[in-house]
This record gives sequence, structure tokens and C-alpha cells, in this order.
Amino acid sequence: MVSNSAEFYLLHFFFLYMDDLSVRLPKLGLGTRLAGNVLNHLGYVDDLYLLSLTNAGMQRLLDCCDQYALEHDLVYNGSKSVCMLLRPRFRPKGHKCPVADFYLSNGNLQYVNSHKYLGIILEIVIKTLLGN
Repeated sequence: MVSNSAEFYLLHFFFLYMDDLSVRLPKLGLGTRLAGNVLNHLGYVDDLYLLSLTNAGMQRLLDCCDQYALEHDLVYNGSKSVCMLLRPRFRPKGHKCPVADFYLSNGNLQYVNSHKYLGIILEIVIKTLLGN
């Protein structure tokens, strides 16, 4: 059994170990901008969410994570790595959001409609609007 203080230090060490990845990802210039800064990932300890506006951008972010893992002898858990596709609510008529296959550590990521992150359930709500 690990004491609370030992667990704190292990988590803190892991965060420092992963900090360089949080520096690399924004340098790719992919994602969205918030207050003039690139926003393409959210992370807490060993959980990481990648954010991209395009399929190609998402795969480049995943490739960056793969490269970082190779350099630092890390392994991503494929059973916990998933994709969620968030589409704009209102799109021009006939506009389609293509669904792509994404790969991490040579594994194909599964698409899900909900995922639990830090005790919060993120969920895609699909609504049908009458008349549209």
C-alpha cells in the first residue's frame, strides 16, 4: 500500500515527466485559440484530452504523443484511449463532417458517445430538430 504522501510525490513526478509533451503539442499550432494561445489538449496527471478542428490535425497530435512515448519509454493504454466527434450544431445544408480512423501506438481508436474524465461524464447529445 502506498501512503498518501508517496502517492502525491509519484503523481507530481509523473506530471513533471509529462510536462514536455504539454510544451510540444501547442508548438504544432493545431487546435483552436483561446486568448491568443493555442489550445489543443487538456491534461491532468495521466489523463490527456486532445482537441483538434480537423481530422489531419488530430492524427498529427496523436503522432506527436506516439513519438513522445517512444522517446520516454511510455505505453498508452489502448483500451482507455477513445475518440469523440463533436460536430457543429448548425451546418450548411449538405455539409458533411467526415469521420476518420485515428491511430495511437499502432491501434485504431474506438469512437464513443460518452466518456468519464475526472469524475465528469462528457457526452455527445444527438438532437433531431423538426423541420431541418
